[in-house]
Amino acid sequence: MSKNYYDILGVDKNATEDEIKYAYRKLASKYHPDVSHDEYANQKMAEINEAYSVLKDPIKRANYDQYGSNQDIRYNYNPNPNSYDYSSGFVFSKSIFHLIGFIIRLLLISFGLRIIFQLLIMIFYGFN
Repeated sequence: MSKNYYDILGVDKNATEDEIKYAYRKLASKYHPDVSHDEYANQKMAEINEAYSVLKDPIKRANYDQYGSNQDIRYNYNPNPNSYDYSSGFVFSKSIFHLIGFIIRLLLISFGLRIIFQLLIMIFYGFN
Protein backbone atom coordinates (compact mmCIF):
# COMPACT_ATOMS: atom_id res chain seq x y z
CA MET A 1 0.00 0.00 0.00
CA SER A 2 1.32 3.38 -1.00
CA LYS A 3 1.80 6.01 1.71
CA ASN A 4 0.97 9.63 1.05
CA TYR A 5 3.73 11.60 2.74
CA TYR A 6 2.03 14.92 2.06
CA ASP A 7 -1.07 13.78 3.97
CA ILE A 8 1.05 12.44 6.83
CA LEU A 9 2.65 15.86 7.28
CA GLY A 10 -0.57 17.69 6.46
CA VAL A 11 0.92 19.82 3.69
CA ASP A 12 0.01 20.50 0.08
CA LYS A 13 1.93 18.82 -2.74
CA ASN A 14 3.27 22.23 -3.77
CA ALA A 15 4.51 23.06 -0.26
CA THR A 16 7.86 24.77 0.13
CA GLU A 17 10.74 23.36 2.15
CA ASP A 18 9.98 25.82 4.97
CA GLU A 19 6.33 24.74 5.10
CA ILE A 20 7.38 21.08 5.23
CA LYS A 21 9.89 21.80 8.01
CA TYR A 22 7.28 23.76 9.97
CA ALA A 23 4.70 20.97 9.63
CA TYR A 24 7.27 18.36 10.67
CA ARG A 25 8.30 20.30 13.78
CA LYS A 26 4.68 20.89 14.74
CA LEU A 27 3.81 17.19 14.41
CA ALA A 28 7.05 16.10 16.10
CA SER A 29 6.30 18.26 19.12
CA LYS A 30 2.80 16.77 19.27
CA TYR A 31 3.61 13.06 18.70
CA HIS A 32 7.09 12.71 20.17
CA PRO A 33 7.02 9.69 22.53
CA ASP A 34 8.50 11.74 25.37
CA VAL A 35 5.62 14.23 25.15
CA SER A 36 2.64 12.25 23.89
CA HIS A 37 0.86 9.69 26.05
CA ASP A 38 -0.79 8.09 23.01
CA GLU A 39 -0.02 4.38 22.76
CA TYR A 40 0.65 4.73 19.01
CA ALA A 41 2.99 7.72 19.37
CA ASN A 42 6.08 5.70 18.37
CA GLN A 43 4.41 4.42 15.21
CA LYS A 44 3.05 7.85 14.31
CA MET A 45 6.45 9.47 14.91
CA ALA A 46 8.12 6.85 12.68
CA GLU A 47 5.68 7.71 9.87
CA ILE A 48 6.30 11.43 10.37
CA ASN A 49 10.09 10.91 10.28
CA GLU A 50 9.84 8.79 7.14
CA ALA A 51 7.67 11.36 5.39
CA TYR A 52 9.95 14.22 6.39
CA SER A 53 13.13 12.38 5.36
CA VAL A 54 11.70 11.93 1.86
CA LEU A 55 10.11 15.36 1.40
CA LYS A 56 13.01 17.43 2.76
CA ASP A 57 15.45 16.08 0.15
CA PRO A 58 14.75 17.49 -3.35
CA ILE A 59 15.99 14.35 -5.14
CA LYS A 60 14.01 11.95 -2.94
CA ARG A 61 10.98 14.21 -3.21
CA ALA A 62 11.13 14.28 -7.00
CA ASN A 63 11.50 10.49 -7.03
CA TYR A 64 8.52 10.16 -4.67
CA ASP A 65 6.42 12.56 -6.75
CA GLN A 66 7.16 10.54 -9.88
CA TYR A 67 6.91 6.98 -8.56
CA GLY A 68 5.10 7.21 -5.23
CA SER A 69 5.88 5.36 -2.03
CA ASN A 70 6.75 1.71 -2.05
CA GLN A 71 8.34 -0.33 0.72
CA ASP A 72 10.62 -2.12 -1.79
CA ILE A 73 11.92 1.03 -3.47
CA ARG A 74 14.94 2.58 -1.84
CA TYR A 75 15.53 6.25 -2.50
CA ASN A 76 19.21 6.00 -3.40
CA TYR A 77 19.17 7.92 -6.66
CA ASN A 78 22.49 9.60 -7.26
CA PRO A 79 23.18 11.34 -10.58
CA ASN A 80 26.95 10.78 -10.21
CA PRO A 81 27.76 7.49 -12.00
CA ASN A 82 31.16 7.27 -10.30
CA SER A 83 29.49 6.80 -6.91
CA TYR A 84 27.44 3.72 -7.83
CA ASP A 85 28.12 0.51 -5.97
CA TYR A 86 28.49 -2.30 -8.49
CA SER A 87 29.21 -5.01 -5.93
CA SER A 88 25.63 -6.28 -5.84
CA GLY A 89 25.43 -7.29 -9.50
CA PHE A 90 27.52 -8.50 -12.40
CA VAL A 91 29.15 -5.70 -14.32
CA PHE A 92 31.12 -7.06 -17.25
CA SER A 93 33.66 -4.28 -17.62
CA LYS A 94 34.66 -4.25 -13.96
CA SER A 95 34.69 -8.05 -13.70
CA ILE A 96 36.83 -8.51 -16.80
CA PHE A 97 39.43 -6.08 -15.45
CA HIS A 98 39.57 -7.98 -12.19
CA LEU A 99 40.00 -11.24 -14.11
CA ILE A 100 42.79 -9.81 -16.27
CA GLY A 101 44.55 -8.43 -13.18
CA PHE A 102 44.27 -11.81 -11.46
CA ILE A 103 45.76 -13.63 -14.47
CA ILE A 104 48.62 -11.14 -14.71
CA ARG A 105 49.38 -11.55 -11.01
CA LEU A 106 49.39 -15.34 -11.39
CA LEU A 107 51.78 -15.11 -14.33
CA LEU A 108 54.08 -12.71 -12.48
CA ILE A 109 54.12 -14.96 -9.44
CA SER A 110 54.85 -18.08 -11.47
CA PHE A 111 57.63 -16.38 -13.49
CA GLY A 112 58.92 -14.69 -10.37
CA LEU A 113 59.15 -18.01 -8.55
CA ARG A 114 60.90 -19.57 -11.53
CA ILE A 115 63.51 -16.80 -11.52
CA ILE A 116 64.02 -17.12 -7.75
CA PHE A 117 64.50 -20.88 -8.04
CA GLN A 118 66.98 -20.43 -10.89
CA LEU A 119 68.94 -17.92 -8.80
CA LEU A 120 68.98 -20.26 -5.82
CA ILE A 121 70.18 -23.15 -7.96
CA MET A 122 72.91 -20.98 -9.45
CA ILE A 123 73.98 -19.81 -5.97
CA PHE A 124 74.12 -23.31 -4.48
CA TYR A 125 75.61 -25.10 -7.50
CA GLY A 126 77.74 -22.31 -8.83
CA PHE A 127 77.64 -20.36 -12.05
CA ASN A 128 78.34 -22.63 -15.04
